[in-house]
Amino acid sequence: MRRFKAPKVSKSRKKRRSNISLRKKNDFVSDKISLIMKEFKTNGMIGRSKPRNTKEAQKQAVAIAYSMAERENFAASEMELYNDSLAETVSGFKLMGSIIIATLFIDYVLKTDIFKGGLKRDN
Repeated sequence: MRRFKAPKVSKSRKKRRSNISLRKKNDFVSDKISLIMKEFKTNGMIGRSKPRNTKEAQKQAVAIAYSMAERENFAASEMELYNDSLAETVSGFKLMGSIIIATLFIDYVLKTDIFKGGLKRDN
């Protein structure tokens, strides 16, 4: 029986996918840290432990958030990949549009008589 190979994924797609998953992981970690620190400020406890001060509590919160993040799956879905590439395309079009508008404005200014005499300051 013939075996089929999985389609190869390009390097740019792998990089984009890893960037999205890294962004999701960082968002998860920062949200967890802020949630744990809010809990500490209200209760004075993190879970069942009572850290002495805010610095120790923050160290514990970071450790807890990263350990929870290791257990999660942050794989990028196809929709997220599509949205990310669409955002890059739109931002590229915005840049090109602003360059075109600036070029047209400069062309208009040079055709009018505004700067024929040059820029002079009256003091």
